[in-house]
Amino acid sequence: ITGRWYFDLGYSGSVNAEADINLGGTADFTRKDLTLTAGYVFTNNWTVFGGYKSGTSEYENFSDPAADPGYSAEFTADGLYGGAGVNIPSGKNVFSLNAALAILDGEYKDSDPVNGDFSYTSDSVGLSLGAGFNMPLSNTSGIAIKANYQNYNFDNLTESDGTAIEGEDNESIFALDVGYYATF
Repeated sequence: ITGRWYFDLGYSGSVNAEADINLGGTADFTRKDLTLTAGYVFTNNWTVFGGYKSGTSEYENFSDPAADPGYSAEFTADGLYGGAGVNIPSGKNVFSLNAALAILDGEYKDSDPVNGDFSYTSDSVGLSLGAGFNMPLSNTSGIAIKANYQNYNFDNLTESDGTAIEGEDNESIFALDVGYYATF
């Protein structure tokens, strides 16, 4: 933090998890996210922020017997976001709430050894809501707990040859992070 400005570079990745697939069945799932944020803290603990985000979801080992062996899929979304938040002090601890809108471009790619590969692009204006709790352990370190919900409806689906695809993709993610922080 420099004065009332702050900057943050964040990376998160999931361990192998299982995802429910809209068409039925499950698949192994991993998620990676990168964010770069700049913000300004106003009086009364209000903040505005904006930045860039990129996230990739990968799916493989589909349980649906109709899925071809070796089939895998990847969805990547990236773009700009902006929002606002409030920090609510309680003794040495701080509770926080925030909301943000993101304008994202999406790209879906699948790898199907039987039917051939397929890809399309899309775009979204999506919403993120978050809540957090910071508990200092010393003047320079502490514990942070954050919950975040993201909901993005990707539409304007377009194949690489320019053919429009009817429908939309929905990406809803709930994340709970527990971490240790240190300031320098």
